[in-house]
Amino acid sequence: DAQTKSAFGNAHPFVLFRRFQDAARVRPALLRDALLRIGELDLRIKSTPNDPALLIEAFVFRWCTRRSG
Repeated sequence: DAQTKSAFGNAHPFVLFRRFQDAARVRPALLRDALLRIGELDLRIKSTPNDPALLIEAFVFRWCTRRSG
């Protein structure tokens, strides 16, 4: 349907299947923590004069290194 096409584009079904498998391996606590930190990041972006791109880059770097460590 159109809504599914809008959400996933022209991705091959097997590729989507694999991504969903990958996502299922992420611990819920880690996702909750990331969502809380994203909320904090959103507030910092909106309430400080800091460069949003740098704030987002720092968040992604910290989150990815935390996941791998």
